[in-house]
Amino acid sequence: MFNTLLQAFTQRGNQRVNVAASPSGALLTSSYGLPHMRWVAEGKGYHAIEASATAGVAALPTTTAGLTLQNGEADNGKWYVVHSVFCTFEASAAAVETAYIANVVGMNRVAEGTRDLALTSVKPLLGGAGPYAGLAILDLGATVIDDLWSPVTSSVSNAVASNGEFALFAVLDGLVVLKPKAQYSVEICATTTGVTGRLGFNWFEVDAEELTG
Repeated sequence: MFNTLLQAFTQRGNQRVNVAASPSGALLTSSYGLPHMRWVAEGKGYHAIEASATAGVAALPTTTAGLTLQNGEADNGKWYVVHSVFCTFEASAAAVETAYIANVVGMNRVAEGTRDLALTSVKPLLGGAGPYAGLAILDLGATVIDDLWSPVTSSVSNAVASNGEFALFAVLDGLVVLKPKAQYSVEICATTTGVTGRLGFNWFEVDAEELTG
């Protein structure tokens, strides 16, 4: 009987690493997709939501966003993988309203925005992980470049006039990844500005090599 150590080489950099297996002997592999549970278990997942509701807009935004997530890492720092966006609506006008979430991915890395939501407002997805120690910037009402705003959710309507208790949630499945200094913005679009809500994100902070090999 031979005792051997199985190793592999990374796609980039030609670095030799050990191959992992489960206690039962199953080989642990990961595609370049989203290993959600592993990232959560490793303490790399976070979420945040606006502290108070803000009014939506009645048309696609241009240069002003509702909530912006910016990667505050240094150039060689972690990349952010946005898992999902959501909004809990708290009020509407005295009418039946329809609302959806619009988004825009900033195609350029930009100067640091304003950290309107303190780092203490960012919470881990891993229970018991302790306080957030990352560098995310959550900016309210940020001025952004109109790099093609578009809907990121379907629409939802309140069933009763003046009822604001409805919500939207969209899983992005890694469609949005932020390099250091890049930003991602969302906004509420609604029938009227009488619709108010609190926007939020779920995201992961990972080494670039986990995505690019």
